[in-house]
Amino acid sequence: MLKYSCVLLFSLFLICGFELILKPETPAFVKKGQTLELTCQSNVPVGIYYFYMIDVKGRMISLGAGGGAFRSCHSFINQTRFECDFEEIWTFKLTLLNPIHNQTIECSGTYNRTLSINTTIFVQVPVSTLTLSTTQTTVMASRSINITCITNDLVRPAESISWYKGTSAIFTQITTSIQHDANDLYRTVSVLRYTGAPEDNGQQVYCRASNIEGEHVESSRYTLNVTYIAEVQILPINSLNIVAGTKQVWLYCHVSNANPEIVSYRWTKSNSLVSTVVSSAPMYVIESAVKEDTGNYTCTAYNSAGNSSGTVDIYVQSRPMKPTITLVDCDVTSATILWTLSTSLNFRYTPPFQQGTLQLSERNDEFLNCSYEKIETNVSSVYIYRAIDLNPSTEYKFRVVASNVHGSSFSDNRTCHTAEKPFISQSKDCNNGLIIGGSLGGAFIIIVSGGSAIFIYLQINRKKQQTAEQNDHYVHHICSTNEHPYQDISDQNKGAVKVIERAEYMELEDNIYTNDDGQ
Repeated sequence: MLKYSCVLLFSLFLICGFELILKPETPAFVKKGQTLELTCQSNVPVGIYYFYMIDVKGRMISLGAGGGAFRSCHSFINQTRFECDFEEIWTFKLTLLNPIHNQTIECSGTYNRTLSINTTIFVQVPVSTLTLSTTQTTVMASRSINITCITNDLVRPAESISWYKGTSAIFTQITTSIQHDANDLYRTVSVLRYTGAPEDNGQQVYCRASNIEGEHVESSRYTLNVTYIAEVQILPINSLNIVAGTKQVWLYCHVSNANPEIVSYRWTKSNSLVSTVVSSAPMYVIESAVKEDTGNYTCTAYNSAGNSSGTVDIYVQSRPMKPTITLVDCDVTSATILWTLSTSLNFRYTPPFQQGTLQLSERNDEFLNCSYEKIETNVSSVYIYRAIDLNPSTEYKFRVVASNVHGSSFSDNRTCHTAEKPFISQSKDCNNGLIIGGSLGGAFIIIVSGGSAIFIYLQINRKKQQTAEQNDHYVHHICSTNEHPYQDISDQNKGAVKVIERAEYMELEDNIYTNDDGQ
């Protein structure tokens, strides 16, 4: 409300602080195609008032005038309407039928001085329509496409564009550019860089533009067609242990979700060296499991979005592979057997054997487990057994049994002969009685009974030449002695063989027993 700063006495106006008010203030907004009403008010009910238009050259064009002693009201051009209200507060209204953007309108009042006030017209050109476009109708998961939103007409002021997916606003991966012409008109181009996600398939994307508060325009809606393939799931999961001979082993390849539908499947089987295609159906069946079915099975599912794979390990458990005896070496009462256990191409899937057993057959009798010592080796799959308590001068057949929880495998038979038993000879030299001699590992042992002493005779062979033949040589120097601990030491050379002979002395009782009967 205007306040007078003057005092009214006896119908005389005492004027203090002449003021004008122009509404709307600058800028005066009006939509394109609408009229604009300007109101100029004076705080004194006297004077003459004008509305002017100032053109681009600064010239003032009178649009209407009112007031004075006759309180007249006149409009000067057809593109305006001019109204006056001479109530307590004088009000002058100017209606522009075709407002011009950036046009300046001035209200001027004259009483004891001249006051002027102006406003600039801002003609708003609202967004009418939007165009949403993209170069692709589908997008693969994890791939990106550009979706463009643009105003169809030039607008004023420049609009702001926002993006939505369903009911949720999108704030990232948006690029905006604004075009501006000489008439202060604008066109905004907004580009959304959308990256496909499976969960977005079927969602609608659209843009919304606004350049006038409280008003907006939406584009058409683009339905996302995201192509993808979900992760393959194989049943059973991870690995499967089966026993050789198991019937109808089913492997199922499942894809829970894909767009578009899966068009093909491929099963491949691989082991340590090779990979082969075994099926082109979603389900693969092993009719009857054999050890060759052991391996890694991969199912790959395909659609236009790509492919996805899953794997499962199949372990066909069976008895160990056939052992192989590579060496049998017999001496008098023992035999050394070296054997190996082969591995297949699927060696990393082959279950280890749990027990190895050495068996023997004497004189073509049935095979029986035998006593043996296991000699440790530092080579995997190579084993050394030493059979003990064998009979001299005997033919033996050996075989190895490798076993696990699924059964046993037998090696081929290998034959060897144990060496002859220790020899027995009679010697009456020096009245020493019975002499028993034997050959064990290159040493000869002579035991004397019926005398007061026993001699242990050792023969050590030294080869003078690499190709010389090894000869056995027995030398008897057994005589009574009561004085010397060593008797008749000789060093003889016999051809290519050097023989060192030594007799050792030890005191014995007068009677010595040589058998279990005490005789």
